[in-house]
Amino acid sequence: MATILRFYRFPNRWGLLSDDARDVLIAKEALGRHELPLFGSFSSAGPFVFGPLFYWYIMSSYLLFPDALTIPWVILGFLGILTVLLAVKIGNVLAGRRFGLLIGLVTAYSPQLISRALVLNQHSLISFLATLTLLFLILLWKEKRLIYAFLSGLSIGAAISLHYQALNLLIVVISPLLIPMRFKKKLMCLIAILIGIFIPSVPLLYWDWHQDFANTRNIIDYFLIGQYRLYVPNSWKLFLFSYFPSYWAFVAGGSIWIGRILFYLAGIFVFIQFLRKKVDRLFLVLGMFFAFFMILNRYYRGERSEGYLIYLSPFILLFTAWTIHVIFLYYDKSKHSFLSFFFRTFVLIFGIGIIIGNTFRFRERIFYNNKVDQVTATITKLQNKYPAKMFSIYDYKWGSSTISYPLVVFMADKKLISRDGLPLGVTCGVYKTPIPTMFHEGCKIYDLSADKKRFNTTLWTNVNPASVYDDLITRWMRKKLYSPFHFFPPE
Repeated sequence: MATILRFYRFPNRWGLLSDDARDVLIAKEALGRHELPLFGSFSSAGPFVFGPLFYWYIMSSYLLFPDALTIPWVILGFLGILTVLLAVKIGNVLAGRRFGLLIGLVTAYSPQLISRALVLNQHSLISFLATLTLLFLILLWKEKRLIYAFLSGLSIGAAISLHYQALNLLIVVISPLLIPMRFKKKLMCLIAILIGIFIPSVPLLYWDWHQDFANTRNIIDYFLIGQYRLYVPNSWKLFLFSYFPSYWAFVAGGSIWIGRILFYLAGIFVFIQFLRKKVDRLFLVLGMFFAFFMILNRYYRGERSEGYLIYLSPFILLFTAWTIHVIFLYYDKSKHSFLSFFFRTFVLIFGIGIIIGNTFRFRERIFYNNKVDQVTATITKLQNKYPAKMFSIYDYKWGSSTISYPLVVFMADKKLISRDGLPLGVTCGVYKTPIPTMFHEGCKIYDLSADKKRFNTTLWTNVNPASVYDDLITRWMRKKLYSPFHFFPPE
């Protein structure tokens, strides 16, 4: 099921818009130059960058299969399937095979994970790494082996390098202190986790060191000051009765009402099982971590979207499966026919509700049609109009990157891009120029060879792979990043 839901209609579903096309251009250009970027893309939240691991992921994909344009998306889809298998392993370790199959089914059918399976950006890899973190944490608790401490730290460090939402996973660092084992072993596991977290951060820290740690200071500035510059309506009432249940439903629960029921039942059952002393220490610690994540998100004032909460998905899927598992246990142990009938009916209706709700949520993604056919048709028309020509692509006021970047990706793949090629301008706005050519959705491509305004960089931005790379990578290898934040007043 996981494979079908993630790869069905793959040629029509794999996404290529502005950010993912930009990252592909940068990764392929870095390979062509034999360079290794030490930092990633800029965050939309402020003037700071992520780590380079996402570029490295795309570069590694093309190193393995240099002629397969879609290979980063294919590998991403397989990582989505692997996430389901990891969830099954988590369930097996925690409560046996039946629980493993249950959490695997919930994960395989998750609307968020299905939607993210073929969306090539940093967020989409977080669910895989967060699931790895959870698995290694559970194995560390069960087997108390140093390697699992290191691997959990490595997973957290890699997730943080991809996107700073994973900073919340740092709470896992304290887990060795909560595991019943000798103090010396606790200390060694703690050090192993910290080393694992540090290793993926080395490239970015090395670059930031040459920037006088301006990137680190800008991140601190955002968390201490920047997130409060914009008003985001929030309260415990909104958070508990609307925002978080809605997200829970998107991850696992179908409609928002089923999401609310799952969210509340999970909390109630954990509390009841705790009072009855039927929750083991590991599950209690996982519940404490999840409560910590919720409090952090309640008081976070920055931008909110499902993409910024993906690190929570394995925990939500775990508690969803656990809630259903507890209901099954009550049904199995009930000696009264009425209770047996009640639990059977409840589970049946609940399961049908989740399936129907999830189907409505992810059907748009499964039956989504990308613009690949339109882009390739446009390239064919350009080749017919300008036979044996190379092209150089420009974007009008850098406002049509959702069109221009994917166009450049395909043209570069066909080796049709050259710095000295025929200048073509892409715009979805109004622009008068002598020779218009074709495109789609109100956007046009113009022949700029006779238009001297193309040299005006405030109007036309060159978006060839080399230009994109130089603007977003080379420039910041030479230029200093500015930060207004200082730990101490400057002299």
